[in-house]
Amino acid sequence: AYKQRFRELLNFATVRFYWVSYEIEEGQLEFEDRLKISRWCLDNGITPKGHPLFWSECQPEWVHKKDPEKAEELAFSRVGREISDFRGVIGMWDVLNEPSKGIEQARQLNAVTALRIYQRYGKVEVVKRAFERARKANPKATLILNDHPYPLDDPNIVLTRFEKIVKECLDQDVPIDGIGIQTHMVLKRREWSVKRTWEILEQFATFGKPLHFTELTIISGWHSNEERQAKLAAQFYTILFSHPSVEAITWWDFTEQKYRGAIRAPGAGLIREDMTPKPAYHALKRLIRGKWWTRANARVIALGEARFRGFFGQYKATVTVGGHELTGVFSFDKSVQQPIHVALN
Repeated sequence: AYKQRFRELLNFATVRFYWVSYEIEEGQLEFEDRLKISRWCLDNGITPKGHPLFWSECQPEWVHKKDPEKAEELAFSRVGREISDFRGVIGMWDVLNEPSKGIEQARQLNAVTALRIYQRYGKVEVVKRAFERARKANPKATLILNDHPYPLDDPNIVLTRFEKIVKECLDQDVPIDGIGIQTHMVLKRREWSVKRTWEILEQFATFGKPLHFTELTIISGWHSNEERQAKLAAQFYTILFSHPSVEAITWWDFTEQKYRGAIRAPGAGLIREDMTPKPAYHALKRLIRGKWWTRANARVIALGEARFRGFFGQYKATVTVGGHELTGVFSFDKSVQQPIHVALN
């Protein structure tokens, strides 16, 4: 039921690569499990993205027992290792997570390896080193820098910090392909208004990089309910979809089933513990698979040309000739400026 609900709604999936659980014991990788998940995604028209490769909060205990120089090398080399191992299967990665508070997280968790690295190099240089490893492992991969746009207590502080990190990285030609923005609206005071959402979109769009909303949480528990969650979800997705810089949105907890969620806040999922869809699931499906899903009929004119107006994405074309159907697939995005040639079989 989980897989069915997922593929009927979504075309983008986050595959877990938290170091602490991917390599619990040194050298013992959860490779086959992640490969199986990723291949299922591809088989069902879903783009898999790996998350995250460098994060202060998920370094395994065994690495901290290593010599500091060795531990540092392991922390950076695993970035390239995972990207290289999954080359041809996963082409998009959240390379580094939450650099704006990397030092604070490391101190809180006694993650001595991450703490040493951040103290030795500084945030921007850590990002640079991680992304250079990532780019070398797969020059064609899409590499994302992921963080919160602001903290709980003051909406301006970390926004400035994250923007500063992004700006300094881009000024130093760090190969960042996209900016990941987290939006965990668990508490009512953390909910984004329409105005605030648009301001953040406009601020980060100035960097000229695609924006990925990597971790979205809107709950139906505590201060909310399922109908309110559905309304806010549809509103938030519509705002993001309307902005030309936004290229991906990830709902963080798909299900409320125990052990399958990440945030695990009351009502964070789109489907309930018994796998039945909530109103938010249906609301998003009406948008993603309905309003924003292009279905068009066109008459083929001279030279085999056909025209239609549609959203960016992947398409399947079916042409009827003399009672026989021919099909072909094609895709287009912002970069396409010329007619698309479609091979039919």
